[in-house]
Amino acid sequence: MKFLDNISEKFDNIGEKLSKTGKEAVNKTKELAEIAKLTLAVKEEEKKIASAHERIGREYVTRFSGAEDRILPEAFDEISASKKEIDSLNERIRVLKGITLCQKCGAEIEADVKYCVKCGAANEKDDNAVAEAPVCPKCQAPIEADQEFCVICGEQIKK
Repeated sequence: MKFLDNISEKFDNIGEKLSKTGKEAVNKTKELAEIAKLTLAVKEEEKKIASAHERIGREYVTRFSGAEDRILPEAFDEISASKKEIDSLNERIRVLKGITLCQKCGAEIEADVKYCVKCGAANEKDDNAVAEAPVCPKCQAPIEADQEFCVICGEQIKK
């Protein structure tokens, strides 16, 4: 009987060790899940902070873009230059698409329509502005004064 008692005791020890190891694995898994959950919560809070910083920056730029004593004047200059470049690029896109902006409401309308589809205002074409803007002789795409070739059709621009 002693032999059976020893075997029974050994199985009990193995069972206890397996149970203990299983409990430790479950606890470790719970800890890892909690760490992942907390890490995600930290990331969400950091996103909120970044969003608040962006809102503060936008509000500051809106309120103080014309102020003499603003901080980071070079950043304001960069923003201003980029906005002008964006306007210029968008205008070139509109010209290529045959679209203009309504002078009353700012809606995009086809350049050849007589009235705005949004507000009904007359589409008054500024023929002088069109005549002054250099265009490619082949495809009529707008070109820069120093361009030697059209970026749309490849035509050589003769000066």
